[in-house]
Amino acid sequence: MQVTLRRARQANRIIKLGLKFNDKVGEGRRVEVIPCVCYNCQEVDARHIATNCPNETTCLGCGGNHNHRTCGNYDRHTYYCKNCDMRGDHGPGSKDCPKYQEARMRIEAKVPGNGNEYYEDTDEGEEAEEVEEDEWETERSGGETGERTQMGITATAPIDKQWRKKEKRRKQRESKKARDGTDGGSSTEETDDDEMEDSEEPRSEKQKTFTQLTLSNETRLRDANGGNLGNFSWATDVERQQEESDAARHGWRKAGTVNDNNSTNGSEKQ
Repeated sequence: MQVTLRRARQANRIIKLGLKFNDKVGEGRRVEVIPCVCYNCQEVDARHIATNCPNETTCLGCGGNHNHRTCGNYDRHTYYCKNCDMRGDHGPGSKDCPKYQEARMRIEAKVPGNGNEYYEDTDEGEEAEEVEEDEWETERSGGETGERTQMGITATAPIDKQWRKKEKRRKQRESKKARDGTDGGSSTEETDDDEMEDSEEPRSEKQKTFTQLTLSNETRLRDANGGNLGNFSWATDVERQQEESDAARHGWRKAGTVNDNNSTNGSEKQ
């Protein structure tokens, strides 16, 4: 893992003491810039890598056209480096190759201190400011001034990506509660488990269907006559209308039922 810091003193402190992640301490080192080498053809300062190399495979040792894992030549006096065109000294994958050393010197000219163990502190003002911050941290922790403290990073809990939806549903419930007031309705608040279920895919449940009964023409006429219904029974009329509704839904009619337009005493003709 690569960590970028603002000041050289902070980076040097991590290199000396390490970096703590919860209960584990990791070692720190300075990032070193090295020449780009293709590990397929062993070309130094190459503009490609092994995955898209257009050249043939070159052995790290003898310089032959084969992989170094299958090479059986262990005699260094027969090695050949195609980068510097030298034989008997080193192979094309050696760090002692003059071509590799030249590429390394060009990088060090652009990046001062490349390859050193620590970074160079250049700003004395930043160093004095760092000392004040260290003293403040030591006083806050209750230790002595100058005590070597270990830098640490504490891992936080995973971020809840559903918090926007949960907050929106909570505001909707509050606004609905404010509109309804205290009407005595039985409204149950959703729990966190319900919110988690809402964030998941909706379950395929069978929806409940309700049948709305409409009054027939005969019943409407009876209501218009001032409530003089005679031997009319609400239970009988509701049952009859339920049967008519079922018959209309399923495409059949029960014998003996009364139709709104034409009523018969016997079974209807099919």
